[in-house]
Amino acid sequence: MKIFVFTLLSDFGLPRIADTKPAEIGMPKGDYLWCSCGLSAKDPICDKAHKGTGLTPYFFEVTNDVENLKLCMCKHTKTPPFCDGSHNRFLNEKL
Repeated sequence: MKIFVFTLLSDFGLPRIADTKPAEIGMPKGDYLWCSCGLSAKDPICDKAHKGTGLTPYFFEVTNDVENLKLCMCKHTKTPPFCDGSHNRFLNEKL
């Protein structure tokens, strides 16, 4: 039996916690890449700042225009790209 462990942590101490609350944004129908490293200037959308970090963005599709989508900004969600409340464990940390 093979066991695979998935982690978003890289050799560079990433991901960087971009915020301790989700990004609540409207998104038109389309394909997107969610930033998993926390380095994107367009966070929560990937701008390829992850190059060389060992992390990769997460592809997701918005099938209908959405007014209020909660995307993870702490980068520790178990349901990428969506916020699952994981940021609550980082509320007392300085960013």
